[in-house]
Amino acid sequence: MTDSEQPSAELAPPADPAQPAPAAIPQPCARCGGFAPLLPRWGAAWCDACLRRRDPIELAPPTAWNLFRDTFALCLRIALPGLLLMFVFGSPGVWIELHTERTTPARMYDAFVGLFGYAAVQRLAFTRMVRPELSSASDGLRTAFVRYWSVWGAQWLSSVVSLLYALLLIVPGVLRALSYMMSAALALNEGAQARNALEASEARMRGHRGATFGALVLLGLAVFAPYFALVFGVEFVQLHALEQGIESASSWTDLVDYLVPPLIMPFYVLPVVLELKLPPHAD
Repeated sequence: MTDSEQPSAELAPPADPAQPAPAAIPQPCARCGGFAPLLPRWGAAWCDACLRRRDPIELAPPTAWNLFRDTFALCLRIALPGLLLMFVFGSPGVWIELHTERTTPARMYDAFVGLFGYAAVQRLAFTRMVRPELSSASDGLRTAFVRYWSVWGAQWLSSVVSLLYALLLIVPGVLRALSYMMSAALALNEGAQARNALEASEARMRGHRGATFGALVLLGLAVFAPYFALVFGVEFVQLHALEQGIESASSWTDLVDYLVPPLIMPFYVLPVVLELKLPPHAD
């Protein structure tokens, strides 16, 4: 076949620079559905009016007291479904430890199954603030299932790195753990991969580790002081009952242990509060 016999390719006509580019299809605001100019916010696009209607929890400065106060405020907003998720996924670990008298199987349960339920609680808290119309226990469980391995990787990668730093000195390990405080929440709520979640958490926590440590101390006092007071009270009553010959009282302390999973819910909500207060960009 000669060159003249080869089929010629059809070339598209050159674009006319005088013709305007096709207009972009407008996208609705992820919160209100309007078509005002949009800005990025938590993986979605919000209009300016919705950004201005943000919750006081998001707007309050991330001081130790504000973190402590707003963590309990957010816990109250998700109280019933959050406590139920914490109990359902946390109590089997308590049961395993009480009946096997071995901590390793219980820790393994918490590391794989319990983590799934705790992630659902974090998702529930996050959506209650950002997309309240989508906030539900089922959404939390579904998102935790879809992003489980990213959350698990971020959780355990941060734990291993913090432990390695702690082997050198305690203080560097504590600082590293504080830097990675948000890593699992970022993997869950913003879809970050494990390594990226650690890097993003470290960047956003810079300058706020001291306040976070103060909030953790306040949470520990508020949560565990009443718990230990209850434990000592139950043991005192149990000892008195045993002296009276009431043998069934020996299991009363075990019942108190089942309160631990719901009681530690604020420690899982705190990273979400940090995520809300320390956005990835100024908005």
